[in-house]
Amino acid sequence: MPSPTALTPRCTTVSGRSLATAPYIDVLKSLGARVRLYDESAGELLDVAALTRELPHGSTVYHCGPAGLMAAVEEATAGWDTDKVRSESFGGDVPVDGTTLGDPFEVELAYSGGKVVQVGSDETMLRALLREKAPVDYSCEAGECGTCILDYRNGSVEHRDTVLEDDERGEMMTPCVSRARGRIVIDL
Repeated sequence: MPSPTALTPRCTTVSGRSLATAPYIDVLKSLGARVRLYDESAGELLDVAALTRELPHGSTVYHCGPAGLMAAVEEATAGWDTDKVRSESFGGDVPVDGTTLGDPFEVELAYSGGKVVQVGSDETMLRALLREKAPVDYSCEAGECGTCILDYRNGSVEHRDTVLEDDERGEMMTPCVSRARGRIVIDL
């Protein structure tokens, strides 16, 4: 196995909706990588085409992220040797409208005067909450990033995410993919 320094990238670019929650920045810096940061919440937007034009000839690009970013990198590197562009998709797709996701259920918003939101069998809890203008941050909508994690007080949850640890599942859930059984009370 190669040493960690042999695997350290020379330059890493991290872009996100908020770098306050972006993972691995400190790890990359501790490995000696030069890290370029783009924080959307601060108005900094990543220009993928410009960034790839700046790279030295023969560079290898490793990329992952939301579908829009993945497509932008693929477009910007379309003429490159295929062995110089590596990607990893974390797989989650947002369900197609009309797909049955499970039984309908109710969500009581504890901090909103007990308002109850109905979640249909063909919609995610996240989409139902957003429909009702509930303040929920989200990103991947695949249960992989942890941006939408909510605390819940009562109820039974069918966890479908890959981000929560077993000891967190008794009080937290990802409304983008996980579903309640019956009624659930959340801290919103």
